[in-house]
Amino acid sequence: MTIAAVDVTPCIQRQEDPSWRFALATVPSVEGWLITIRDEDGTTGHGYAQSLPHIGSTYHGVKGALDVLTSTIVGREPTDVAGIMWHLDRALDGNVHAKAGIDCALHDLVARKCGVPLHVLFGGKVRDAVDQIRIVPIKTPEEMADNSLGLVERGYSYLKIKVHGDVAEDVARVREIRRRVGDHVHLTIDANQAYTPKSAIAALRRGKLVFSDRERRPLFDDGPRPIAVALKHSHCTTYGTDKDGLHKYHDTARALLWRAFAKPVTIEGWLDSLQARAS
Repeated sequence: MTIAAVDVTPCIQRQEDPSWRFALATVPSVEGWLITIRDEDGTTGHGYAQSLPHIGSTYHGVKGALDVLTSTIVGREPTDVAGIMWHLDRALDGNVHAKAGIDCALHDLVARKCGVPLHVLFGGKVRDAVDQIRIVPIKTPEEMADNSLGLVERGYSYLKIKVHGDVAEDVARVREIRRRVGDHVHLTIDANQAYTPKSAIAALRRGKLVFSDRERRPLFDDGPRPIAVALKHSHCTTYGTDKDGLHKYHDTARALLWRAFAKPVTIEGWLDSLQARAS
């Protein structure tokens, strides 16, 4: 069976807190597009393409990319996921959020077609549950600690703390959160490109006693060398990067060319596949 149709519908999710803020913007709602791929016998697969303006994907821009890309896959065999994605890369450069939504929808469709859970397509289930991380948006230290404690009381044990580049305020935020939630909760720090190398070194040194998990990448906006320099002087034990880093550097692994400056390196999130290349 081949792909018969692709539908793209808007998905706008309002935040419970309309003042939800990170270092680069206030985000009252999360905007994206739902992608539904249907084959000739009516089996459907669903995906989602989020718009993230701070890394180059606007709401209408993602829709424009989806319009171009989805028009080229009708009539193709949905099980040929790798072939379709190769084709999409040549039909339109970049636009990874739109392509990711199509990729997800194709995998969902194939799993439904085969009558198996999605994990079977990836080699089988390795665990029964996965802890979910929750983001704590920027507010005063006391407000962020209140929000963090509320999440922990609801059962969450992984928190990602948004900070904005002011060393004293950011360290105060993390210290207050750690004091309120205790030592058993895993904390990660996310500054979204708000730090300079100098301020990141200061923050890591002053806050190292309260970071339980890892300090995410210091989030500079000018390449891998400042990251390595900061790591050299910070006594930070790990270095993480994510989708922000991938879009900034065409090949994120080149940042690790500076690893002689740094201590052991970890790549977090969906860049785990780069670990083999970096070793």
